[in-house]
Amino acid sequence: MLAEPEALYVMHRRNFTKIGDDDAQGRARKFERIAALPQGLTTDSYDYAYGLVRDRGGAFVYTYAPYADMKMSGAGGALRLNPGKPPEEVAFGFRNPLGWCAGPDGEVFFTDNQGEWVATNKLCHLVPGRFYGFPNPQQPQHVKKPAGKAAVWVPYSWAHSLNGATYDNTAGKFGPFAGQFFLAELVFGGGIIRADLERVKRHLDEESGPSTAPVESVCFATT
Repeated sequence: MLAEPEALYVMHRRNFTKIGDDDAQGRARKFERIAALPQGLTTDSYDYAYGLVRDRGGAFVYTYAPYADMKMSGAGGALRLNPGKPPEEVAFGFRNPLGWCAGPDGEVFFTDNQGEWVATNKLCHLVPGRFYGFPNPQQPQHVKKPAGKAAVWVPYSWAHSLNGATYDNTAGKFGPFAGQFFLAELVFGGGIIRADLERVKRHLDEESGPSTAPVESVCFATT
């Protein structure tokens, strides 16, 4: 889902829908299909569409988990959608990218979960044309694309499953965390991890730590 002042945008099975409140009474009054989604009905528990976020140009960005229909465009890859036009696949190599948000300067970031080919949970800066490490066996052509690097590797002892990401753009209204990311951890009972980014040679490198404790390690990467 993506909440904006004028509407709530929802991805669900087969449809991407804009939900509006035309009379400002706090109730959904208008349901408008933005796009049809190609997902069918399956028994795969990870057959989800993940997102939703807008990039700096205003396009929607989302993905599909590469599990049920691995041949589908966007299965383990980022899709960029301008309503009324076909979606464009812009990045590749995701395993289970649950968390999506707009970060510094409106750039898109996502989290990916540990498992096959992914050593531990990570936060990544989405760079078009890059491959982020998880090979979809039904789309082997992507593995030769330029590698996309993790911005933050989160220690396994801190997180087994990152399920959300958000960026503090409140300019201090939320406390001393302006310009930092919050990453939601599921397995350890709802923990929150903070990541603080620094731009180095046009790219974003970071330090991270639990939100309730001092930074315990520093993780660097180049992209």
